[in-house]
Amino acid sequence: VPKAPKRSHFTKHDFHIDLEQDRVTCPAGHTTTTYKWVKVKLGKEPTTRLTKEFIFGEALCQMCPLRDRCINSDTRKHKTIRFHPREDLLQKARADAQTETFKTQYRQRVVVEHSIARLVQRGIRKSRYFGRKRTLWQLAMAAAVVNFMHIAGKMREEREKVSVALSRIRFAVAELVKNMAVTVAFIRSALGLPASA
Repeated sequence: VPKAPKRSHFTKHDFHIDLEQDRVTCPAGHTTTTYKWVKVKLGKEPTTRLTKEFIFGEALCQMCPLRDRCINSDTRKHKTIRFHPREDLLQKARADAQTETFKTQYRQRVVVEHSIARLVQRGIRKSRYFGRKRTLWQLAMAAAVVNFMHIAGKMREEREKVSVALSRIRFAVAELVKNMAVTVAFIRSALGLPASA
């Protein structure tokens, strides 16, 4: 489900919706059970569906201390909250989105979406050829290119890691040699031997 929009005024996500009791509570604590049936169109569907639109009374909204944060128009006299035709599924999906299982699956989904986006960049939305076999061949070639690019990127990361590790080893060896030279010089001076043989 889409995330709640970031707006300066209250949105539907800020209201408590009770589907079992058919009531909506606003952030100020006011509850309404008054609604009317309205027709809505979902996406590209040609037909409309009926859904509930809950109405907060005009007098209630006029005296509400949170009116300026709730209604973003001077012409609107009261607040309305329109349900989605499948509001029950939306609420369940939003509740599931807060679980750790969903967050784990969502991280995997992001990886898959990135892979699909890379294929789209290689032109898989349009077939260059006629027929399923040739179209499948185009998809396989695009996938091969994406895989090779992914492997090359991983190899570059590994080379960078190896390069960093080698530079650290060189620094450590140089420090060790320097410390050994100082130690040898100290021992030779303690034994009364000349500084260099």
